[in-house]
Amino acid sequence: MTAFILDHCVFTRSAMRSLLTDSGVRGNIYTLNDVLKLDTLCHKIIPDIVIISQRYMHAKDDGHILKTLIERLPHTFFLIFIGNENIVYNAVVPLKSNVIVTSKFLAVDGFTQLFRHFAGQERSPIASRAKRCTPLRFSKTEKQILAMWMAGENTKAICAHLNIKDKTLSSHKINIKRKTNADNKLIIYYILQIAGSVTDDLYARQYNG
Repeated sequence: MTAFILDHCVFTRSAMRSLLTDSGVRGNIYTLNDVLKLDTLCHKIIPDIVIISQRYMHAKDDGHILKTLIERLPHTFFLIFIGNENIVYNAVVPLKSNVIVTSKFLAVDGFTQLFRHFAGQERSPIASRAKRCTPLRFSKTEKQILAMWMAGENTKAICAHLNIKDKTLSSHKINIKRKTNADNKLIIYYILQIAGSVTDDLYARQYNG
C-alpha cells in the first residue's frame, strides 16, 4: 500500500505519517511539499491514499494539476484538509466517491478509522457513512443563496432578491448546513472553495435536493 502526504507543515507530515503507520498501513509513505513532485510521483506510482492541504489549491496552476490528478486516479482515496488551520471541523464531507474533506482537528480515532477502512483492514462507520452519502451537490436556489450569503448579504437582502420568506431562507440554510456537516459559515466557505477546485458538478443542473 502506498500513501502520499502533501502539506507545507513538517509537523503535519510527520503526524500523518505516524497516524498511517499506527493505523496499520503497511507500505511506502511519501511526504512532499510540492505539487509538481506529487504529480510526477503519481505518474510512477499509483497511490492508495493521498492527503492534501487546501493551501496547494490556491495557486491556479497547482489547483489545476491537483484536479486533473484526482480525475485521473478514481480508485485513489483523497483526503483534503481545510486550509485554515484555525478552523475546528470534526466532521467529514464527501465531494466525490473517492474525495473527502475534513480538517486537522478531526479526532485521532476518526483518522484511524478512515485509514484502516481505505486500507481494507476494517469497516469504519465514519468512512462508510461518507462513502454512502451522495457527493456534495446544491440546487439552483441553494446556489443563489450561497453566492449571496458567502458575499455577506443579510437575510433581508437575500429574501428580497429571491422573493422568498425568511422561513424559507432559514430552511435552505439548514439544508446547506446538513449537507456540509457544518454549522459555521466560514467552514462552509472553505468547503465550497475545495469543492469548486475538485469538481465541476457542485451545482447539478437537474438537481432538486
